[in-house]
Amino acid sequence: MLNLKKVSFYRFLIIGAFFSLFQGLVHPITPIFFKNLNFPDYVFGIVYASTSVGTFLFSPFWGRLGDKIGHAKAFSLSIPIYAASQAAFGLSTTPIMAVITRFISGMAGGGSQVVALAYIVNSSNSENRGKVMSYYVAINGVCSSIGYFVGGSVGNKNIPAVFFIQVIGFCLVSILNYIFIKDPEEEDLSYVLPSNSIDLFSKMKYLMPKSLSLLFITVFLTSLSAIAFDNSFNYYINDTLNLPSTYNGNIKAITGIVGLIANFTINIYLAKNTDLNKSVIIILLMCGILSLATPFISDVNMFFFISIIYYTFNTIYSPIQQVLVMEYADEKSSGVISGLLSSVRSVGWIIGSLVVGFLYSIEVRLPFIVTSAAFFLGTAVSVYIYVRLKKLQENKVLQM
Repeated sequence: MLNLKKVSFYRFLIIGAFFSLFQGLVHPITPIFFKNLNFPDYVFGIVYASTSVGTFLFSPFWGRLGDKIGHAKAFSLSIPIYAASQAAFGLSTTPIMAVITRFISGMAGGGSQVVALAYIVNSSNSENRGKVMSYYVAINGVCSSIGYFVGGSVGNKNIPAVFFIQVIGFCLVSILNYIFIKDPEEEDLSYVLPSNSIDLFSKMKYLMPKSLSLLFITVFLTSLSAIAFDNSFNYYINDTLNLPSTYNGNIKAITGIVGLIANFTINIYLAKNTDLNKSVIIILLMCGILSLATPFISDVNMFFFISIIYYTFNTIYSPIQQVLVMEYADEKSSGVISGLLSSVRSVGWIIGSLVVGFLYSIEVRLPFIVTSAAFFLGTAVSVYIYVRLKKLQENKVLQM
């Protein structure tokens, strides 16, 4: 029997790109979907928070499962669950049904992202990991943007069709991954971390270096910021500016292309020629400034221009954070570290989503202000990390 499986980052990059495309389809139509069902505004935040809770609770499970059976196999397993939950979400008629189905989507979709990142680490090496991570984030970012564009355009005419396309697409991705992707040959884990996110978080300070713990603080803060801005932005366009879902898709398409260019140029340059711990400080600072300015701009064209610049910077810091975190992982622990990274992000998404849902109903600009504050705090923590690492390096030199 012909065996088409192969260990290949490039093959997985293509499959992961299609996954991101189909994953992005539903996002631009969700606010309109909820409005058609007459859901209160705060439900938008609660539903996204439930998705993040599912990701938070199950990310370590998927990471450890991938370490045990292979990350490609775990990827193929998680996607059909994700597809089924999204189909159920599309049939939701009550807020509680939307919350439950999106919780399962977070459980499975978060697992897909965890094992995907772990596979990338295992199919690359420390010398090219920064470049590989930039490729992965760039390609997936632009494909997610295409998904936004397609979803917004199709959803403007037929919302159920968007869910149908997404479910069929997910099933196709799972099948292609199973046929063409092979896991690297690895030994079993040499150590085991807690499979429960809550237990894992309570033991973080005993399980990892202080520098990694601080990095996770910045991941949490930027995840909170990113989701707060993204959810507010999507809702702001439809609710405050009274623009159709096609605008959400168009903005994401433009930012995806700009992000693709940035990742293939700026990120690769930064990875090769700079200290990433230092570079990320400037990037987070710019995100804070731009996110604060966005809702105070009255001109619609300038509003979108500043938003595109923000999304560009937002695209740049994500692979840098992933590279900095995954430097602490090896082939035996990549799934665990990736799972923890996803869990930390999920905590930020949970809090950010809840904050957005309630603050938006009070004053539409408040979520953007919170976004900016979290970015500025992340900048401060990044400065501390950089200074601390510099001192540790200087002490090592003096002791030699």
